[in-house]
Amino acid sequence: MQVNKLILGTAQFGMNYGITNQHGQIEKPQISQILKYAYKNNILTLDTAEAYNNSEVAIGKNLKNKSEFDIVTKLPPDIASFDDVDFKVKLAFNNSINRLGLSKLYGLLVHRSADLFGKNGNLVWEEMQALKDSGLVEKIGVSVYDGKEIDRVLKKFPIDLIQLPCNIVDQRLLKSGHLSMLHKAGIEVHMRSIFLQGILLEEPNKLPTSFIPFVNKLSKLRAKLDELKISPLEACIGFIKSLPGDNHGVVGISSLQDFHEIVNTWKKTLEINLPDLSIDDEHLLNPVLWPTR
Repeated sequence: MQVNKLILGTAQFGMNYGITNQHGQIEKPQISQILKYAYKNNILTLDTAEAYNNSEVAIGKNLKNKSEFDIVTKLPPDIASFDDVDFKVKLAFNNSINRLGLSKLYGLLVHRSADLFGKNGNLVWEEMQALKDSGLVEKIGVSVYDGKEIDRVLKKFPIDLIQLPCNIVDQRLLKSGHLSMLHKAGIEVHMRSIFLQGILLEEPNKLPTSFIPFVNKLSKLRAKLDELKISPLEACIGFIKSLPGDNHGVVGISSLQDFHEIVNTWKKTLEINLPDLSIDDEHLLNPVLWPTR
């Protein structure tokens, strides 16, 4: 998997995102440097969302050439709850491209798959399809958390693009065959949580106290990596590289220095197959279920 298969996640451009993020929101002057570094290293896709506060605004203000990057954004959560949902989808799309300073998007996702299955879910999809048909969006799809969501979506909607969780401890979609199924169907896969919001890179005993129930499992993981003489960052990246199909890894960063380290490690790390490191505990794997700090 080449470095151009990396996608820069931009939640930290607009908010203090990530359970292990000690730096807070990325400072404005650094955003320009980060985007320049991404472009220089052929990392040409950005992932954002209206829900990431002013992330789209920050991107738009720092794009020198509006055609430099492919942008994937997400509709507001719960958009299907509005009666005038057709208008709301159009408005959300127009607001996003105005903030980004673009005329069209590479990808538009439903932030939560549940929005496609409410009373107005079909209307949400119809409006997204209309945007694609008019050439304003190249690919449309959905963000999911598990295989059940994938199955439900694929039975009803012809998606082009899907964002899903996958990492060295969360191998559910690999083992269930969903990754292979998606690739055979020609659906572009963007893998998020490859560092599990930084948890997999942090010393287990330095995690917030609310993560004490998981420390034992994470300590065993770290001990195994030490035994193999593999750093956590190398393990996370090598595992994603080892997966079958044409995958893209979404990486969140808290600083330009973080980005340098991730990109340099990505370039030099080979595929690492680590099936024995998976952890079957949804309360650890799914951020929605995480305890508050």
